[in-house]
Amino acid sequence: MGVFSPRLATVVQAAENTSDTEQVESVILQESVTSAEFVNEEKVSEQALEAIEDKYEELAEENTKAIENGEEIILTAEDEARMSQAVNDYLKMVKYNPRLRGVGKHWWNSRSFVGGVLDAAFIAIGFGAGVKSAATLMKVVRSNRQTITRTIEKQIKLALGLSIGATISKALDMISAITGVTLGYAIAWGIDYVDGRRLDGYIFA
Repeated sequence: MGVFSPRLATVVQAAENTSDTEQVESVILQESVTSAEFVNEEKVSEQALEAIEDKYEELAEENTKAIENGEEIILTAEDEARMSQAVNDYLKMVKYNPRLRGVGKHWWNSRSFVGGVLDAAFIAIGFGAGVKSAATLMKVVRSNRQTITRTIEKQIKLALGLSIGATISKALDMISAITGVTLGYAIAWGIDYVDGRRLDGYIFA
């Protein structure tokens, strides 16, 4: 059963930017298949991210201004601590249990969950959940590729116990294929695309 995700919103460029047009179209149709569990988890995730944005938005304001100006962000120890705390807050709010790691295809290794984990981290350091156009996504990635890569590696390792290595670079190259989603979800989509099980809705599951 597919993972229903309102955050996928628009995949208008996916078919143009990949050679697997039929597969992308199939995935878009699959995204419309709903499950009561996933719909509920999605709502909880969105509420958690809204709470995190309210809590951390002002603290990350300086970074946000620099990002809007296309500047590279160098993370401080304070940024790192705030990012880890935001992810911990998110995991608690969605009632994630680390003992669930690696147990089949489920919410905790779905593209939506991984996207939420990454968005929580990005919100805390100023990238925000409002970065949604493909052009803005790529601008942010170009200016802050090293910071984003480190963030992804650290948070996915902490949340899911996965080391994804070179997959990150390939995933970042893929995010220009979608629009209308958050930075975290776009990156999770990219990881899903290149994880060897192309666009099945889960990360290394």
